[in-house]
Amino acid sequence: MTMPEYAILQSIAVPILIIDTDHTILFANQAFLELCTGAGQMDIIGSKCFQISHNCPFPCQDTCDDTIPCVHARVFSTGEPICVVHEHILPNGNKLILQITASPLKDNHGKITRIIQVLQDITEREKLTAELARQTNELENILNNAPVSISYLDRDMRVQRINPAMERLTNISIARARGRHCYDLWGQYANDETRTGRERICDPCQIRNVLRDGRKCCFERQIESGRIIRITTVPVRDNKQQIIGAMEIGQDVTELRQAEESLRQEVDINSRLAKLAQSLIQSHSLEKIARMVLRSAQELTCSPIGFVGYIDQDSGHLVCPTFSGDVWKKCRIPGRSAVFDKFSGLWGWVLKKGEPIITNNPAEDPRSTGIPYGHLPITRFLAAPSRIDNTVTGLIAVANSNRDYTEKNLHVLERMASLFALALQRRRDEDKIRASEARFSNLFNNLGDAAFVVGENGRFLDVNDEAVRRLGYSRKELLSMGPAALQRPDGTDLARVCWRRTMEFGSSTCEIVQVSRSGELFPSEVKATRIELNGRPAMLALVRDISERKKSEEQLRRAKEDWERTFDAIDDIITIQDTDMRIIRANRATGLALGTDLHALAGRYCYELFTSEGEVCADCPIHIIVKSRKPHTRVLKHEKLQRTYQVSLHPVLDDQDNIVQFVHIAKDITDQQKAQDHLLQSEKMATIAGLAAGVAHEINTPLSAILQSIQVIQQGLSPGQKSNREKAARHGIDLDKVQDYFKSQEIDFFLNGIQASASNAAKIITNLLEFSRPQKGEISMVHLNELMDSALELARADYDLKKKYDILNVTIRREYDPDLPPVPCVAMEIEQVLLNIIKNAVQALGGQTRENPRIILRTARTGSAVRVEVEDNGPGMDEKIRGHVFDPFFTTKEVGAGTGLGLYVAYTIICEKHQGKISVESEPGKGARFIIELPLQPFSK
Repeated sequence: MTMPEYAILQSIAVPILIIDTDHTILFANQAFLELCTGAGQMDIIGSKCFQISHNCPFPCQDTCDDTIPCVHARVFSTGEPICVVHEHILPNGNKLILQITASPLKDNHGKITRIIQVLQDITEREKLTAELARQTNELENILNNAPVSISYLDRDMRVQRINPAMERLTNISIARARGRHCYDLWGQYANDETRTGRERICDPCQIRNVLRDGRKCCFERQIESGRIIRITTVPVRDNKQQIIGAMEIGQDVTELRQAEESLRQEVDINSRLAKLAQSLIQSHSLEKIARMVLRSAQELTCSPIGFVGYIDQDSGHLVCPTFSGDVWKKCRIPGRSAVFDKFSGLWGWVLKKGEPIITNNPAEDPRSTGIPYGHLPITRFLAAPSRIDNTVTGLIAVANSNRDYTEKNLHVLERMASLFALALQRRRDEDKIRASEARFSNLFNNLGDAAFVVGENGRFLDVNDEAVRRLGYSRKELLSMGPAALQRPDGTDLARVCWRRTMEFGSSTCEIVQVSRSGELFPSEVKATRIELNGRPAMLALVRDISERKKSEEQLRRAKEDWERTFDAIDDIITIQDTDMRIIRANRATGLALGTDLHALAGRYCYELFTSEGEVCADCPIHIIVKSRKPHTRVLKHEKLQRTYQVSLHPVLDDQDNIVQFVHIAKDITDQQKAQDHLLQSEKMATIAGLAAGVAHEINTPLSAILQSIQVIQQGLSPGQKSNREKAARHGIDLDKVQDYFKSQEIDFFLNGIQASASNAAKIITNLLEFSRPQKGEISMVHLNELMDSALELARADYDLKKKYDILNVTIRREYDPDLPPVPCVAMEIEQVLLNIIKNAVQALGGQTRENPRIILRTARTGSAVRVEVEDNGPGMDEKIRGHVFDPFFTTKEVGAGTGLGLYVAYTIICEKHQGKISVESEPGKGARFIIELPLQPFSK
């Protein structure tokens, strides 16, 4: 090529360079200059190529770097074109990656005289290639290490790739899976030999829908191993958004589904037990209690047969007032009976050992003594004893379920046995109370001593037959008198002293000289006891002629011996201590519980035994008792024995009211407390609605009659009605004068008071009914900041809060979140909750003399919920009160000032109806903060 011919190459946009055999640049077009040097053409023509490309004074083959041979030399030597990738360094230091194609140019004799070099900038392409390789490597690592199973299918549902997690889940290797249809590998009919080809496609097939319409789908499938897999299928598209396949992502949800099923079963069991507990609260006969328990036991354990029995306290026999129908109808045992004096078989083992039993093969069970002739066949057996204070009181037994009994079945039966035990105890306690009342009435009139019941007014409320006989007065005459009228006057009103001591300490003893109607004097000893009669304090006084002192002393000696025997026979831990808390005497149960000899306990401090500490407990009630002279009880956990005791400390007083000893009683309530806590927790919130509704409906009828009658009376006496005046005139009555008379006698005041009190009671009944039936309020999106202001305005408008508690003098500080999102709720119900809490805060502040009373209202968002706080600087609460503030009917206000339903209603609305949370933070003297959290997600009522 001649120089003019080079001009043709000048206009080509591809960088071109021509050099001769001596590496001298003969030509470089404008594209080359712009790409590689930035210099002018005259600056490089005649220069060496290695000077321009590498800024090097030597050709490439003359350098020490043998890894980069000179391309031009290779072309000259081989005569063949060569294409290489070359890293070019620009004068400014930047690097370019170039693809260089060097081709020889020959003269007319075929001799290579020049080389033409064409360059292509592939810097960006190389970067993209490297980035693609990096991303491919990362994707490969993600697939290989993903905890979920992943498979990629083409449009024909053939497997192209599965990750290791999928291999482990299906036990199929990638080599075996690739190219095969997914339904042939792990489909619904993969192992069905009667199906072939596309007949094995799962029914319904979710992947075909994804490949057809491109929508993601999720479904669950149980694979051959029994595991449940949640599969998410998404379409795979090319760069033109055409569907070219599908990706299946599988997650093992077996444990989650099993947990959900267990939770559903547990909820059902708890619901049934709660209903049973609610039924057992009612006063039923033992037979009805047993029938209810048996029916529930059979339903919850799927048992066709069973029986429930209780231990008769007098005979010790097992009484079974109820058997399932099949047991009694099909039993062929001669002389069958529902009362058992001997305990045999598996159920007998339960009663003797006091332990539950579960066996799915009774015939082979070593605890079984066999089945008597004529008895129903027993294939499976489950039984649990009912216990009160570690004493077996009965049992529940079921049998012949169509599947094996499990530990869960046993746990349910044990819980039911605890309910049965509590129901038995309650029934027996009621029987004891009724019997005690009858015995007291009989005892009162058959006492050997004269007995008097003295009221607060200082007069006799009741006297027994012996008092009438001894004093010579009639019963009517005595009931019009008081103790002072029967006492010889000696300057001291012993009757008043006896009353005061009895009211203060619960009992007292004194000596007086009584005077009969005939004037006969006889010394008497009075033993008085504080009692309650119709809700009011009274004193029961037993008066004995002390001429029988010797006889009394002998009886006292015998009583002392009986007491000592009883003392050692009591199962509770009892110690008698001196005023320094040293043990003087302990009963046998104490030595057994502590594993030591009784003589070794004498002289030791009580706190050494119960706390293993060398000093008096920080919360020891002895200081309280010394001041109040009254017994004190608390619950204590013995760390060494790992048992919970109800510990009572009783003061023993001498004649001068000085404490001389303490009686320390520790009752083991470990099992009882667990059972009661469980029962109360399950019953507490489940029964109040039904109880409230029942009470409300029972009271509403007479209450309505009272309100209606008051209204009729007021309308009938109103002089403003013409008909009333006409009727009054016919009877010669002036209604105006009647009204004047009513006002002078304050009759209208009492009528209005009856109406106001009845109306107030009606409001309480309405509240009870409102919260014992489902609410009909509609759920809407509510702005809580506005709702807080609305509740505050309602509180400020409340008459009682303004009049009694001076709400207008309370500083209200708002700390609202201005960006608070709306909350799904029933606005009326949440407003009532806020109003109740604000009213409580105002009432707490109104009962103290603290300066600057303040209430802070806060709102804020916390994750997926909205938090509302109502804080006051009032007197606060201690831990005991704080633990009961949400209990129904619990209140610290004086009688008549509150129903105790406000915070219970708030708890019900927030937790049960709105699926939120409500709590309280408070300490004495540091105010209180009520915290409400409501979910932002909609919920169903």
